Amino acid sequence: MKVIQLLSILAISYKLGEAKIYFDRTIEEANGVSLDLTFQSGCTAKDTYGSNKCSFEWGDSVSGEVSAKLAQDLEQGSEIEINLKIDRFIPFYLKCPVCGGECKVKIPIVEKEYDIPLPPCPVPAMQVDEPFSFDLP
Repeated sequence: MKVIQLLSILAISYKLGEAKIYFDRTIEEANGVSLDLTFQSGCTAKDTYGSNKCSFEWGDSVSGEVSAKLAQDLEQGSEIEINLKIDRFIPFYLKCPVCGGECKVKIPIVEKEYDIPLPPCPVPAMQVDEPFSFDLP
């Protein structure tokens, strides 16, 4: 699933010498989408969108569930925009189409590039309920 792939890429972007991976997110706009990303452990807060203020150690097994509902089809031209800080200081900005083609991601510091293949357009309205699990390096 694309969410897991993006989380894994972000985890790889941290320097291996860091003791923890921490995130605290704010979602400002989610038109036509409901989202609940819940981790089984490691988080101290929860809001409308699921777990928040999460901290993981390198080598941890991370698991949880993502529930998402897309109220309408997403057509060519639909985008996702992510603006965050890595290690609370390093800016990371990503703006990609939701469908059709690839999303090119360049990880700060390590300057590693990833091409995430995207589904064809349109992305039909749907409900997704998926468990996930992955091991941090």
